[in-house]
Amino acid sequence: MTRATILILPKEGVFDPQGEAIRNALIHLGLAETLSVRVGKEIVIEFKEADQEKLKQKVEEITKNFLSNP
Repeated sequence: MTRATILILPKEGVFDPQGEAIRNALIHLGLAETLSVRVGKEIVIEFKEADQEKLKQKVEEITKNFLSNP
């Protein structure tokens, strides 16, 4: 079994209200050096396939054709 982890974050320049709320809370807690926080999703997929190159191609297809919103 092989596991792939896909991290999905908002695009740069897109306002992230959850990230901004966390950033403000961290600053309020004394972490004034906090520049930015981005909140996203983590997707973990387990595969039977063991060939790393084939899996890399499959994961790229999944992210481009299924998980993205062009």
